[in-house]
Amino acid sequence: MNELEELLQLLKHATQFKKDKNLTSAIASLRSARIIALKESSLQTKNIDLKLALYLQENGEAKEAEGILVQLYKKYISKSMELPEILDKIRIFYERNSEIEKSALFLTTEALAFELNQYIQWLRYEISSFENFNQVEEKYIKNNTKDHHFIGKLSKLEKKYKLNLNVQALEEIFQINFKNFVNSIPMKIKEKSTSKYIFQKAKENFGKESQDNSSSDFLDELFSKMIQTTVENCESVLASQR
Repeated sequence: MNELEELLQLLKHATQFKKDKNLTSAIASLRSARIIALKESSLQTKNIDLKLALYLQENGEAKEAEGILVQLYKKYISKSMELPEILDKIRIFYERNSEIEKSALFLTTEALAFELNQYIQWLRYEISSFENFNQVEEKYIKNNTKDHHFIGKLSKLEKKYKLNLNVQALEEIFQINFKNFVNSIPMKIKEKSTSKYIFQKAKENFGKESQDNSSSDFLDELFSKMIQTTVENCESVLASQR
């Protein structure tokens, strides 16, 4: 059995142990799988860590679980593709831990991270012309921020736990920071972020070592900054409700 097969077998065992309510063995299987995954794939390691954190919490080991989630958050804070799933698991962790304000904070932040990633993908794969782009972009912003589904989830949290989470203020943070992200991207970067531009440059630079990653680096840095800003904004709003 090679390491990949062993990894898959361990993950399968972990799932079965969990179904059998044998969390100790499920956690042990995930720890063993993680050792193998560290050699092969950081993405696979991330997925194992997310599952491990929730298993640990369920097994009464919330402190270690939270530590794993915090490290994942720090590691992937600039990665728009990976971060939304991590934020969602953090949201789940805090709700299970009866820390509802933190759960609401990460629910809001996850919604923003998801929509920022969707915007980046929209820019990359759906924009081929910048004619009338401002109007098209404005319509996109409106369609993807107004009456967002995370508002309903926040309202359910309020009702379920009989708290005042100031849903309106959290919605405003989401909308404002989404617009700030979009408006902070220079048009030159938006143009360089499209698949059309990327493929054209790849063709021109075929066989050359140097590559222009400036647009990707800019978006990663801006994404990270907007996530941190959103967390701080939400913390301020929720603190004012206490």
